[in-house]
Amino acid sequence: MADGFFLPVIPAGRHADGPAVFERVAVVGLAGVGRAVAMAVRQAFPSALVIGVDRNDRLEACIRAGSIDIGADDPIIVAEADLVLLAVPRAEQEQWLAAVPDLIPGAAIVVTLAYQDSLPDGATTLPDRFSFVAGHLTLASQLPDLRLVTAAAMGDATWALAAGHRTAAVTRLEDFVRALGARPVVVSTEAELAALAHDARVSPGSRDESSPPAV
Repeated sequence: MADGFFLPVIPAGRHADGPAVFERVAVVGLAGVGRAVAMAVRQAFPSALVIGVDRNDRLEACIRAGSIDIGADDPIIVAEADLVLLAVPRAEQEQWLAAVPDLIPGAAIVVTLAYQDSLPDGATTLPDRFSFVAGHLTLASQLPDLRLVTAAAMGDATWALAAGHRTAAVTRLEDFVRALGARPVVVSTEAELAALAHDARVSPGSRDESSPPAV
């Protein structure tokens, strides 16, 4: 169970300048890449709600840095999300894919941020109201100390998305990725995604390797 929810902290000067591609974005895992993505989403889409899921110490750090609007260590906080970004290792990806149908009653797109050895098995068992897209995000440069991560980390990043055929979900994700300052690359097969992940010359960057709370 959660120790408690963090209430939204939204600066008074933050105003929507147009509709967001996704209105409620949940980032699961706020170490390294997850933190950079959360901050980029918040900057690119002022009207969107950015939800963080992780341990309380990371959540507190992200709220202080302005990376997220609301967060909790209880997975139920993603219930209203229309996009869920899994910035966690493969074992945790499996746990989240198994839990998502019970956590989110509506439709949502679920995307992984790192390809690790193979696609999670749970990707094939999601109900039809969900769209799963395997992804791999490669930053253009090493992340600085986590306390210094900004949205600029997404500049010139490459975000590969594996899709057997182009769908409305993939098209929305391409628009989303471009708005963050990264370059979307859509590949057709898992093998292509694996090759891109293997050939990435730059590490995802500084991170705290300890895991977020279990689902």
